[in-house]
Amino acid sequence: MEFQFLYWIQQFRSPGLDEFMTAITFLGDGGWFWIALGAVLLAVPKTRKTGAAVLISLAVGFILGNLILKNAVARQRPCWLDQAVPLLIKSPTDYSFPSGHSLASFEGAVSIFLYHKKEEKKQTPSGQSCQSLFSLYA
Repeated sequence: MEFQFLYWIQQFRSPGLDEFMTAITFLGDGGWFWIALGAVLLAVPKTRKTGAAVLISLAVGFILGNLILKNAVARQRPCWLDQAVPLLIKSPTDYSFPSGHSLASFEGAVSIFLYHKKEEKKQTPSGQSCQSLFSLYA
């Protein structure tokens, strides 16, 4: 079923969308977007606790997700098993589960959401869902 979904996504490929998805995927590589955002939030006194929460959650997620879970589960990436679909990015060298892009986006979004839920805004951590789709596309 996973491969059927990945093949289905391929019907939407176009030069413009390929470029856009590659750029979005780049923002998630290594959690750089969330690290930069956490650093900016940490530098502003009003959002310092939020920034610290983002950076701490990223560090804990990296240790638990990338260093422990990925190696314990050792799930091969679909691009390693079926090379019929050309990748837009360099083939990742680590295992696929849990997704580092999705994990970092979830950690960052939830950290921000939890620190600002008292403001009663209609905020949701849906950005991490979008990052998951971007990762599958590229």
